[in-house]
Amino acid sequence: MKKFPSYILKGENKETNHLYLMNSYNGCSLKVSKDIFNSFESLQENEQMDALLIEEGFYDSFDNAVATATNKENTSLNLTLLIHENCNFRCTYCYEKFEKNAMSKEVMDSIIDYIEYRIQSDELIEDIHLAWFGGEPLLNLKGIEYISSKVIGICEKYGKIYSSDITTNGFLLTKKVYEKLTSLKVTNYQVTIDGKSEDHDAQRILANGKGTYNRIMSNLIDISQNTNDTNLIAIRTNVGPKNFDTMEEHISNLISIFGEDERFDLTYHNIGNWGETCVDVIDNNVALGLSELTVKKGGKSEGILWNLMPNSYCYAGKKNNYLIGSDGLIYKCTVLLYNERNKIGKIENGRFIIDGEKEKPWIEDKRTDKCGQCPIAMSCLNKKCPASLLTEKVANCLFKASELERLLKLMDNQDLMTYSIV
Repeated sequence: MKKFPSYILKGENKETNHLYLMNSYNGCSLKVSKDIFNSFESLQENEQMDALLIEEGFYDSFDNAVATATNKENTSLNLTLLIHENCNFRCTYCYEKFEKNAMSKEVMDSIIDYIEYRIQSDELIEDIHLAWFGGEPLLNLKGIEYISSKVIGICEKYGKIYSSDITTNGFLLTKKVYEKLTSLKVTNYQVTIDGKSEDHDAQRILANGKGTYNRIMSNLIDISQNTNDTNLIAIRTNVGPKNFDTMEEHISNLISIFGEDERFDLTYHNIGNWGETCVDVIDNNVALGLSELTVKKGGKSEGILWNLMPNSYCYAGKKNNYLIGSDGLIYKCTVLLYNERNKIGKIENGRFIIDGEKEKPWIEDKRTDKCGQCPIAMSCLNKKCPASLLTEKVANCLFKASELERLLKLMDNQDLMTYSIV
């Protein structure tokens, strides 16, 4: 009997009497009832099921899987643009210094020229993705419009796929702005709501010290009630000791408002000491537990499951992934903006001038011997956070082994399995 490769994740739900298989090489997942197949071996012994497993790559070699995952980096050009490096917020845990402002026209034109140059000179490039970041990107909506319209035209001219996302604090994300962005093919949105109004307004304040909760929620409610599209709107909650105890009430409130809108997804992240200011943090990762609570309450929390998908390791560890500052500086990581190791080059006259020796530690192979035995190796490749691995190869695991089965259950509880045989 053929053995499953190490990158196949197995699990069991004793409450529902189900077995799970997850292929982190291609994202294919399978749920079967133990009343039909009482073990993984009996599943494989069935001729029809074994043929399905073969077709879906459950027996492919580890080396071939790694090659496929890394080759994807050669076909996509992903640029995160700091279209405006100042911000109308002064969040208590923010790591940015707000020393710069809007991206110059010269840099914008250089980015546009570079994208066309890459498409013309690199036949492997199949798709272009632009991510709008800051600061606060909506402080420069005209810049987003300008670059988007030009690059969309270039992609149409050469038959390339174009996609785009934005990370915004949501204060300026009115329905009108949202519809404009949607027309520019921005389909993924991340907006942060850090709990109940009093918790949020204690952490995410305007530069003048005033709160922001009511304005952001008003914008999102207007978008939910008065637009109709297939976008994804992720509401992110940054969690620390000061707002953790009120998370259940916060989650219930968001579900009551957005729970019927399939576009909205709730995600959670531990607050970290990302910058020079030291803040109180929670030592254990709370994301999975809060996602489980969200689904239990009838909400949607799919974002955490993307960590199980192939090629989902950190953008900073990938080739053809770059962060471009408003002044044309090129980085790999959005967090280490003031670290010299992160400044790898500059864009000038439509060309990247990259210091290869500075870029190499970010994108080189980070796998350890442990990775060869990990069922989600294809999702991670030990590049959860390349910034922490600049000096040596160390274990940088995405999840603890005990959490993996919980993730499969979370996937099942949201009806996200590729195949269900029950």
